[in-house]
Amino acid sequence: MKQTSARVVVHKTSRYWPDERDGFRSAIEARVRRYDLMALEAQSRVRLITTSKYPPLRGTRFSFGELDYLYTTGYISALREFHGMHVPAPLQVADHIGQDSSRDVLLKEVLALTKLNWNSAALGGLLPITIKFSVLVGEIM
Repeated sequence: MKQTSARVVVHKTSRYWPDERDGFRSAIEARVRRYDLMALEAQSRVRLITTSKYPPLRGTRFSFGELDYLYTTGYISALREFHGMHVPAPLQVADHIGQDSSRDVLLKEVLALTKLNWNSAALGGLLPITIKFSVLVGEIM
């Protein structure tokens, strides 16, 4: 459409180094006004424990200070099922740079992007497709 993007969101699996953050900012701000840089880390150190026989609901979010955690897998109430073989662990959102979108909006987008892996029969995965596809390409390379 020969238009500059209105917004850019970059997902990565490690935190941003100061020089890296500055490089992204200078490259993006020269072309786009709205941007968000996010570090999403799969982790297994922090989990919620429920009083029911099922794990937390898919989409559950909780925070500790500056860190947000999002369950991209878990119990699906509409189906009354949990599709995992183990206790799910949430994604950790360690960095959010840009602040052009609210954390709620960004986490909803991440959750939606976990359902875009059309090469899988799963209803959703741990990682958003933006990161999962990169992991798959890296395995091939």
